[in-house]
Amino acid sequence: MNRALVPALVAALEAALIIAIGIGITLAPLTLVWLFEPDVGFPWLGNLLISSNLWLAAHGVEIVIPAAELAGISFETFSINAMPLGLTLITVLLGYRLGSRLSSSGSLVLGWIGGIGSFAVISFLLSQLTISEYAQSVQLQAVFSPTLIFGLTVVLSSLVGKNFMIASASEKTEAIERRAIRSLASNLKSKLHWSIRTVIDPAIRAGTIISLLMISAAALLTGLLMAANWVEVIRLYEALQITILGGVIVTVGQLAILPNIIVYVASWLIGPGFAIGIGSNVSPLGTNLGPLPAIPFFGAIPSETFERSIWVILLLGLFSIIALVLVRKSTSDIRWEFATSWASSFSLSLAVALVTSLQLGLIAAFASGAFGPGRLQFVGVDALMVTLAVFVVVLVFSFLAGLVVVRPEDKRQR
Repeated sequence: MNRALVPALVAALEAALIIAIGIGITLAPLTLVWLFEPDVGFPWLGNLLISSNLWLAAHGVEIVIPAAELAGISFETFSINAMPLGLTLITVLLGYRLGSRLSSSGSLVLGWIGGIGSFAVISFLLSQLTISEYAQSVQLQAVFSPTLIFGLTVVLSSLVGKNFMIASASEKTEAIERRAIRSLASNLKSKLHWSIRTVIDPAIRAGTIISLLMISAAALLTGLLMAANWVEVIRLYEALQITILGGVIVTVGQLAILPNIIVYVASWLIGPGFAIGIGSNVSPLGTNLGPLPAIPFFGAIPSETFERSIWVILLLGLFSIIALVLVRKSTSDIRWEFATSWASSFSLSLAVALVTSLQLGLIAAFASGAFGPGRLQFVGVDALMVTLAVFVVVLVFSFLAGLVVVRPEDKRQR
């Protein structure tokens, strides 16, 4: 076999394995229930259809559910376009690992073709498999959307991610495409205006730090809310009247949307809050909830407004100050190039606010969408409001911090 084809074959196999893992995470518990708690007339293939549709939904594919009647309740045709980000993260993390492994090969193109091509073919087969009278994916999205997410992850991680050195230390190999993109990025950066060139690196670092701190704080708060309201969570589990295996399935399903919940809590900390159904809103200013689906996670949602909870929005400002302090070592060019503290601070704070607001705004958009019929046609966050709120808060606080952190140096003394 031609050695040049090995990266393509390995990438193709790994892409197939990534899809199998993503579908298997939900298919395994469904299969256990099918084996030990059989439902007459429900074939195992139905479990495969459910898992495949969930996997497609996690990759941005819209699933259309035709009008029907379930448990005596009739509903009109509706669509599900929300992404269970827990399943999406599996593809992203495993795709990043594949891209990092490809980075030390002689050339990346064959690996890209093998991995992305395999992913696209299997996505197409899944789109055909999931065609049924109960649910149907939008065919064009089912082919391109999962492939786009996987392809971007693999390509970017193989070009700019950490180089995974398969060879020995004496054979420091690196793909020619990585060297080419590094050279291209360096040339493009050198052509930028000096005011942009000096702030772009610290702005990306600071903005990413702020986003990570915000998501981490939201994850911590989510855990605390679950612990503080565990009685209500258990009550909702009992209200479902399901068996132990059924409880396992519900728990797996909640883990699939756990990153979505964390993003909603992050939006609450930022200020705009989130909605669980059209017409509802949960924010530091107040909570207005209508009927909720019997999902145990929702038992942790506070039913009343906390006194002085409006002050939680200052947490984002605190993170902005911390981020600028952490990136101070990379701001030496800013302190040298700019003449006044006002100019240097405003330039950096504007760039940091743009980076942070775009990052958190995109995350909010991916975490929101239609989860079901009726009011559940929108669950999540107003991404535009989050973007604007983050931009304003980060701009103000990073500007104040920048007056100290990036204060221009005395050029005569230097």
